[in-house]
Amino acid sequence: MDLTAKQALSLALALHELATNATKYGALSVPGGTIDVRWDCTPLEDRRSLRFGWREQGGPPVSTPSRRGFGSRLIESTLSSDFGGSVKVDYLPEGVVCSFEAGLNDLTGQAE
Repeated sequence: MDLTAKQALSLALALHELATNATKYGALSVPGGTIDVRWDCTPLEDRRSLRFGWREQGGPPVSTPSRRGFGSRLIESTLSSDFGGSVKVDYLPEGVVCSFEAGLNDLTGQAE
């Protein structure tokens, strides 16, 4: 799948932010913690869709932050804006889950 330079940068920044937070506070901050990263291109009604998921497990218990920091805003706004899809970050007690979905037509139709 081809991404524009802006989409590739947006995805790289989001992954960096997720990995940094997992290392400082989440699943990667303790021995045995894991991260499951998955993506696929799936038919969805009359179009194909890119789905991406990040799931942390085995780390310290997670609670919803009292305020939205720069990293959370970066993940949600840049992925949503650059991929034209929906982004969701959930702070589940067992670990952070980040997912987004975008139509592949939206990806290939965007200019650099």
